[in-house]
Amino acid sequence: MTYDIYIVKKSGGSALKIPNMSNISYDLNTPVSPMPLPEETHEENVLLKIEGNSAQINIDFKITQQTLDVLGTVSGNVGNRSFTPDSSMTSPISIINDIKDNFVPKSIIDAYSFEIEHDSNSNNSFSQDGTISSIRFNVSAESPTVWNCNIIFFVGNVVGLYEANVPYHPRQVYLTVPSAGTINVSWVASDVYANASDMPAVTGASVKYKKSDSPVWVEYGSNQYAVGNGGEPSPPASSASTTLVMSGLSAGTYKVKVAQLSEDSYDSNVYYYKNGTGTGGVKEVTVT
Repeated sequence: MTYDIYIVKKSGGSALKIPNMSNISYDLNTPVSPMPLPEETHEENVLLKIEGNSAQINIDFKITQQTLDVLGTVSGNVGNRSFTPDSSMTSPISIINDIKDNFVPKSIIDAYSFEIEHDSNSNNSFSQDGTISSIRFNVSAESPTVWNCNIIFFVGNVVGLYEANVPYHPRQVYLTVPSAGTINVSWVASDVYANASDMPAVTGASVKYKKSDSPVWVEYGSNQYAVGNGGEPSPPASSASTTLVMSGLSAGTYKVKVAQLSEDSYDSNVYYYKNGTGTGGVKEVTVT
């Protein structure tokens, strides 16, 4: 059983493969404001949920002269990543400089994903989109060749809306199971536009799926369909297709969602997903 931990920059596929991990914490915050009433016991306390939830990931790891193959690029989907290290990284200082130059968010559309890859099995992998809030390096006099690094990662969608010409979510997504291990996905383009010419040119689609008991949405696709973190660094091959046959699935109950893409989808990091429904409007379908 092996785990590889990455922070991947969405634009360009630059990746930091976390070495010598000391600690990872995943904090889910669900703020509630207590409003205790006079003359009442604590059981009558009024709890107001007036703020949304948030989550953050804290990563602590060490950088040494023996762990230089930690920066590079990744390819493949979440759960089946291939990592190519940058051989120009020859010292801890060069690694620190590269992290400083390439992993500190500068633009309003800089976005990242935090991934835990498990035995090349996407169903057992973990992925969260978001951005880096802070990076901290420190070294002690007792161990001057070992640098400690702490990264705080905020989970969520980094949205750059400036001139984002992105299609709205499909009007409907339909799911059927024609045979064992297969889901047919079809969708109807959005009808919120006054004229068909007002809709951005569709260059592909992001199709994600997951088993009902899994917290992780997995990208599905090849060729005209966007793969990996909801889009490609460059626009997917042009396709106006509105159907997809998902095959090779293991038995289980699945949910599927679809977003149509334009050339601006990746750079703006704006995706509008619509959940699929099966016969009778159920939100999931069962594959045998």
